[in-house]
Amino acid sequence: MDVVSRYTAAYNIVFALILVPQVLVDTLFPLLSRRFLGEGLPIGNVVSAITRYFLLIVFPLGFGVTLLAQPIIRSLYGEKYLNGSLGADRALAILIWDACLIFFTYLYGQMLAIFEKQAVVTMVAGTGAFINIVLNLLLIPRFSLIGAATATVTTECINLVLLAYFLWKIVPAVRNDLPLIPVTIGTLTMGIFLWQFGTRLPLAANILSAFATYSLVLFLTGTFRWADWLVLRRRLF
Repeated sequence: MDVVSRYTAAYNIVFALILVPQVLVDTLFPLLSRRFLGEGLPIGNVVSAITRYFLLIVFPLGFGVTLLAQPIIRSLYGEKYLNGSLGADRALAILIWDACLIFFTYLYGQMLAIFEKQAVVTMVAGTGAFINIVLNLLLIPRFSLIGAATATVTTECINLVLLAYFLWKIVPAVRNDLPLIPVTIGTLTMGIFLWQFGTRLPLAANILSAFATYSLVLFLTGTFRWADWLVLRRRLF
């Protein structure tokens, strides 16, 4: 029960973060449906832009939470949830990538639904469920909550690959204009900062400093453009 409670503590944080892509995609779903079904306009560029925005979010989110997993768990739950290799912080460092992947799996699943490919989404979900069960049976007895977390992230990664494959066959523009290099540079710069100062600053200061460092790199590399903010404001607000 102690191990289950630590895993649940970590996944509760992930579960809260999952609401972000769900709300964003549900907000944009009427726009995309109307554009494709009602107006007969292509949505490849729109989906590509959303994917681009999500990339700007998930890389620093995953890397930052991985580095700050221990202070996050300590702040929310206390020292009793930190227990060496079976602590909630170890599970959170892995599970956070499940939340990052869901940004894209939820988006791509909804896009396939717009193209009336619900059967494909169901097939992918069934495949993922089967793989998850097999991985849990193999990994949990040997690796405990670390095995459970690894099984969850691996399953979500497979779901993403399958959904992306089927969507890219329909909307190849999704693969274009993805700022992988500047996002990687910004994330690594943020990670170096957290590695150097993460243990010396309070959690809130770490989060704000990491956000500022990452945003500065994106601004200096011209990755985040003023037009991006205008699109986000117009579409979401």
